[in-house]
Order: sequence, then C-alpha cells, then structure tokens
Amino acid sequence: MNQICDTHELDYGRLKGQLEINGTIMLPAGQLYSDAEVHELDALRRKLPEEIIHLGDAGESNDLFVARLMVDKPGKLPELVNQPMSNCGIDILKTSKRCEFFRHLFGRDLFLRRCQVNRMIEGSFIGYHLDTDSNPDYYVSVVIQLGHAYGNGEFVVYVNGKSHTYAPQFGSVIVSKCIYPHEVRRVTEGERISLVYFFSSDAQENRRQP
Repeated sequence: MNQICDTHELDYGRLKGQLEINGTIMLPAGQLYSDAEVHELDALRRKLPEEIIHLGDAGESNDLFVARLMVDKPGKLPELVNQPMSNCGIDILKTSKRCEFFRHLFGRDLFLRRCQVNRMIEGSFIGYHLDTDSNPDYYVSVVIQLGHAYGNGEFVVYVNGKSHTYAPQFGSVIVSKCIYPHEVRRVTEGERISLVYFFSSDAQENRRQP
C-alpha cells in the first residue's frame, strides 16, 4: 500500500516554484494519499446524499451533482454535515502528515473550512469562477480525483493571462491557489468524481455577505 511521502522526500522548492508560476500543482497518485485512503474516501462518498447544482456562489453556470461533508455558509462558522460519514472523511484529510505537508508547502497553519464531492456525468461542467467568491479568506483548494474513466473534464486555471490545463487521474491531487479563476471543462463520457476541500488562514466566521 502506498503511503504519503516523508517531508524530506519532497522537493518543496520545486513545488513552490510551480505554484508561483502556475498557481497550481498536481501530485501523482500515491504521493499524498494512499491507494487505500482514496478507495475509502470513494466508498464514503457513495453513502452521502447528493444535490444537483446549476448555479455557483459567483453566479456562474454549473451542471453537476454535489455531496457535502462540511459547509461554510456566509456569516457562520464551518459545520460538518451528513455525519458520521463526514467525520470519517475529514479524519483522513486531517492526518498529521497531511498537515505537515501543507505547513511546509505554504509556511503557515491552514484551517479546513469546506469539503464536498463533485460528481460530473456526460455533459456536466463547472463554470469559470473564483473560489474567493464563496469565502474571501479561502487560500487554497485541494482536489482528490476519485473518478476512474471519463472523457475530457480538464481542470483549467488562469494565471496572469495564461491558461494551465490539468487532466487528473484516479488518486492524483490538485492543489490550487484560490486567488486564480478556474473551470472544469465539460465531461464527454463516464463519471468525473472528485473530493474537493478548501483551506483558509483562519477559522472565524465566513466574511462573505449573506
């Protein structure tokens, strides 16, 4: 079973450089989450109720199914929902080695504020948007790919007038700064399933206006 790499095995200088230039990095399967953990998260998400989303927080057009583990509503503190499944999922995300990884990468402690599963089928997409429209204090998003086989559905981030495109595979992890707009292109076949969570530098009430 693959385990998260020890911090001394990772080239943080290279990763920080990629984040500075592209606003995003993509880690291969097995580097941040073990195969067993990814399969456990996939099993947990199947127990969560879903809702269909057509409009995002910034008013962008969307077309996908969302299952929630932690919500971050305007003017309120983050809240776990759909327990006990959400507790099990969050425990996997917040292991000490994972916290150490992000502390080394960003040089600060980060607080998990929101977590959900996005399931996209043929025709689904996520429109161009900024994560900071959901919470102005969002610092970075993390996306674990749970989908095995799907067509297109690339993650595209826009930095300083340039676009950077990522095609995640099962178990890979995308880490992206929330100050850059991005989108997920339309899925043309199969199911693109990802667990997405958001960090900020504080755990206070969401400063977005209700």
